[in-house]
Amino acid sequence: MRFGLIAHPTDAATMTEAAVLSEQLGYDALYVGDHLFYYADPDASWLDGWPVLSAWIPLTTRIRLGMLTTNLSWRSPVTVARATITLDVLSGGRIDLGVGVGRTADQAMAGMLEMSDAERVARLDEGLVVLDRLLRGDHAPFAGRFTTYQQAQTEPGCVQTPRVPLIVAAHGPRTLQSAARHAGVWSSYGGFGLDFEEMVALTRQRSQTLTEHCEAIGRDPSSIGRSLLALAIDPWRDPDALARLVDEMSRIQVDELVFILPRPARRAEFERTSLQRMPHLR
Repeated sequence: MRFGLIAHPTDAATMTEAAVLSEQLGYDALYVGDHLFYYADPDASWLDGWPVLSAWIPLTTRIRLGMLTTNLSWRSPVTVARATITLDVLSGGRIDLGVGVGRTADQAMAGMLEMSDAERVARLDEGLVVLDRLLRGDHAPFAGRFTTYQQAQTEPGCVQTPRVPLIVAAHGPRTLQSAARHAGVWSSYGGFGLDFEEMVALTRQRSQTLTEHCEAIGRDPSSIGRSLLALAIDPWRDPDALARLVDEMSRIQVDELVFILPRPARRAEFERTSLQRMPHLR
């Protein structure tokens, strides 16, 4: 079992603290979100995820860093590929790229709030094809519904081979099909407002659907890692719930749990759980 954190830095100090603390406490991965503003509190301070990822690189040496997730409904997969290659080179091969369809209100700033679900899914599926090609160094011309280019250039290319790992956030049947085709890791957040049992049951159901989609296309379901952004528990206040979650998720082959980095006021219980409980739960 891998453990990761997702942070939403509001200034230089919280950005630095997230990177240093995550690595010191032994976490496997540190992620940042991709939003134009904090949709739950539009007036709150919010730093863009891509520059934050770049700033985290020199602050860390071991921990993997990633986007969870970037929005292919309004970001070009070509520019995402270029940014990802750059970060992979600068980090010495420690970057993971999470992508999804996006459904939050900040997309209004990109003029795409009313985009249909069908178009979101189509952009994700085509974008994954483009990302896979470019991150592998495939320079052949591409002509799709949303992305077209006659020439491509990706030098110096990814440090990781055959490319940077792709994490696909998916919950519905169509996006789970995209994950089955393209993902190195499937990511779910369960859902907002769920209790523990509801989150476990829903994740189990989606994981089974992903397995069925893999089997339908002849892909080994075990070739996809499975990651859960666990919103339904407070692992720092209730380590026993954390242990239950590890047990439940391991039964359905979920091999990474990601938690929101808590506020400084929670520092003591956060560090205690991280240092005393998580190593045993691995």
